[in-house]
Amino acid sequence: MNELTVFLLRSGIQENTLYILLAIPLAATIILFARDIIGIQSFNLYTTVIAVLAFASTGIFLGLIITILILIFDYIVKYFIKDLKLHYASKVAIVISIVALSIILSLYIAHTFLRLNTQISVYSMLILILLADSLSFTKINKGESKGSIIYTQTVILAIVTFILIDNSFTHIILLKYPYISILAILLDIYIGKTSSLRLKEFYRFRNISKE
Repeated sequence: MNELTVFLLRSGIQENTLYILLAIPLAATIILFARDIIGIQSFNLYTTVIAVLAFASTGIFLGLIITILILIFDYIVKYFIKDLKLHYASKVAIVISIVALSIILSLYIAHTFLRLNTQISVYSMLILILLADSLSFTKINKGESKGSIIYTQTVILAIVTFILIDNSFTHIILLKYPYISILAILLDIYIGKTSSLRLKEFYRFRNISKE
């Protein structure tokens, strides 16, 4: 291991905690690259990063079950309360409450039928409920269809990022070369100064560019 890593571990920081903290800048850079260079639409970067941490706790399969049920129950709740003419805060409170109950259903399905480990932290559950809040906010501002698309892309981006950072190779590399996290910040600065079209936009306007 790197001397800095050994020093930090001897200072009382647990290896898993150190790895997560070193991985967060890398995860943020991956998400930033996907959003600003590729053109993937997602919730704000903060929400997407903490969604990655939620998947780190739940695992991909259980996390997918919960996020899919969140989307389904969001539609169901919105359908039944659309004629009540409630203000925004009331709608969000109802959605969050129903989503919390849907997580219980998710854990039951995962444990009973899929035999998955359902021992996840309450913080991960709160993060997933936060996704429901972001989904409701986005639907109100950008419409039902657009909000669902952004939610789906957020989940997919979080899963891809989770796969990239939660593996033995990345674990070894980050602990051996912790300065990669600083390089990630430098890359963030470079991306932040990029003003060209995103790759998705190049593809979208490819016919115009040919002309």
